Amino acid sequence: MVRFKKVEIKNFMAIKEATLDLDNQGLILIEGINKTNDSFEANGVGKSTLVSAITYSLYGRTEKGLKADEVVNKKEKKNTLVRLYFSIGEDNYIIERYRKDKENKNKVKLFCNDKEITGSTNDVTDKQILDLFGIDFNTYLNAIVYGQGDMPTFSQATDKGKKEILESITKVEVYKKAQEVAKEKVAEVKDKQNKLQDSIQKLEYKIESIQYKINYEQNNYKEQLQRLEAIKEENKKKEQQKAEEEKQLKEQLYKLPAFRQMEDSFQHSEQYNKIQLALQKLEEKKKELLDIYNNTKVELSVESTNLSTEQNKLNSLDTSDKCPVCGSQIDNNHKLKEQENINSTILSINERIEYLNSQEDLYKKAIQQVDTKVNQLLEVSKQEEEQEKQHDKLVYATKEYNNNIEYNKKSLEQQLSNLDFKYQQQDLSNLTPTEPNIKEYENELKEIHNTIDKTKKNILQLEDKKHQYKDAVEAFSNKGLRSVVLDFITPFLNEKANEYLQILSGSDIEIEFQTQVKNAKGELKDKFDVVVNNKSGGTTYKSNSAGEQKRIDLAISFAIQDLVMSQNDLQTNIALYDECFDGLDTIGCENVVRLLKDRLQTVSTIFVITHNKDLRPLFENTITMIKENGEARLVN
Repeated sequence: MVRFKKVEIKNFMAIKEATLDLDNQGLILIEGINKTNDSFEANGVGKSTLVSAITYSLYGRTEKGLKADEVVNKKEKKNTLVRLYFSIGEDNYIIERYRKDKENKNKVKLFCNDKEITGSTNDVTDKQILDLFGIDFNTYLNAIVYGQGDMPTFSQATDKGKKEILESITKVEVYKKAQEVAKEKVAEVKDKQNKLQDSIQKLEYKIESIQYKINYEQNNYKEQLQRLEAIKEENKKKEQQKAEEEKQLKEQLYKLPAFRQMEDSFQHSEQYNKIQLALQKLEEKKKELLDIYNNTKVELSVESTNLSTEQNKLNSLDTSDKCPVCGSQIDNNHKLKEQENINSTILSINERIEYLNSQEDLYKKAIQQVDTKVNQLLEVSKQEEEQEKQHDKLVYATKEYNNNIEYNKKSLEQQLSNLDFKYQQQDLSNLTPTEPNIKEYENELKEIHNTIDKTKKNILQLEDKKHQYKDAVEAFSNKGLRSVVLDFITPFLNEKANEYLQILSGSDIEIEFQTQVKNAKGELKDKFDVVVNNKSGGTTYKSNSAGEQKRIDLAISFAIQDLVMSQNDLQTNIALYDECFDGLDTIGCENVVRLLKDRLQTVSTIFVITHNKDLRPLFENTITMIKENGEARLVN
């Protein structure tokens, strides 16, 4: 049994700080006073928030789905903490949920007997808490808490929703987990079969690969034999071609003409040699005469320049007052004297020029005489030089002829020496193929086939296991043991719900929990449904009035809670009812309070929230939530 002891609240939603005792508190009415807003008398003061703190500590969210920073006090904006104390058997537990806390941030902590057993993450710790409490969120809202949250009531839940709630209470999820394990086993066997099938495919591929190798090596052996024969034939053909070409080359060498013989140098006559000697001397003589001739011309040029200079001096005496010789002032006597000197110099120069002109003519004639003699000698030697040219042409032609013979000879000899390379035969010593060892491959193939046969047998054995696991999946399905369990608890729910309806509505309304319904074809189909039979009202849940629906929902909630309390490991000491009187008349309200008081025999603490002040006298114990300056506080 889970026994809740107290909950401590700090900066949770509208509540600044509060502590609520949970064990053996009896039937307690939670009232509210709103001093913050005059428009509301009791709304928005944190009554529901007070019990939502219990829900939040267990599941990390409120009945309306608020979580994370949505539960942080809007005024403080930090340091939110909900601490829940409870026990299971001899062990005492504490859950601490922090949000935007200075030290613990957004941590969820779990303690057992004052020793922290918090998981590695918040999700891990949440799983630990759920395993301890044993009731999931949806079941909690239908069995422990009534009237809060956005979740539909059991009557309005889907087939799946109804089944999940009841399966959670009856621990049918064990069968569901067993089914999941069986499904995993089926998948595991399939995976093993697939892997074995893959191994067979790989082995078959290996067989193809080995067969390919056998064919390849056999074909390659045949090709190598054929190639060897072709090379032998080619070598034989080359040997014949070599012999034929060698014979032809030797015949061409034999037919080459002999070399021509001839004197390389031309022998000149004695007269020619004398003429060459004379020409040499004449050239030397001509050079000597040319040097003297050129020097004479240079001296003539110098004297002509001197003559021009003296004449200029003579002419300047008539036009200048200064002496052109000494540069001093000149008189007639001085001028006459200078004219006499200049004329004397001019006469001397003219005599020298006349002499040099005669010498120039003399040497010019001497040079012409030498040239005439040279030409005469050259004409005599010209005939012999022409003979020398003809001789040189003949020598060159003979050399060309001999060189051509030598080239042809060397070419033929080179071709002969290259015959071995040209007709080189391929070495056959390393070309003899080795016959493939097919026996080794055949043994390997035999071994692979044996492995494939064994693998196929293993697949067939796994197929038997797979069928067994599939049978287990079917046995643990909704149509199997899980359906049997639901069928087993249905009479209990029918009895309890109608027992409470008898008190709440007399004998007018009856309900029936059904695990199967008929479809349009009249066939039975697995579907969990609640059938309503109202003798004086609607024939379905929706066709009944709000008050009738409220009575039905309360009866079902009490019945589900009884089912929970019948499970030792799910029993708890609290129940929460929020606005469970809406839509009920006075008698209906009194009957509900009567049932709640009766429930104190199994649930020691029941909290009730209502805005109906007329119901206050029905409650012996009351606690009040007061909201002032935007903050809610608890007054016992």
